[in-house]
Amino acid sequence: MNKIKKQIEHYPNGQIKKEETYKDGKRDGEWTYWYENEQKQWEGTFKDGELDLYTEYFESWEELLKWAGSDDDDNSTGEPDSQNETDSKE
Repeated sequence: MNKIKKQIEHYPNGQIKKEETYKDGKRDGEWTYWYENEQKQWEGTFKDGELDLYTEYFESWEELLKWAGSDDDDNSTGEPDSQNETDSKE
């Protein structure tokens, strides 16, 4: 018997915080989390309790840099640099 359960949690302001799906007590199907400002934080797909596919979103370029462990504070525009820094020949 396949018992499917969808769990939804909200922020205090009423916005959806997360949606999770379980099948027979295991993570299964689509999972989505949102920031409080309604932007997606991440989404993933689980199959038989294991993560199958994962996408993470960031509120800003600065958040991405923090996640990546960069300390590049010189980028005042908040946008990726247009120069390709790996384009060197020896």
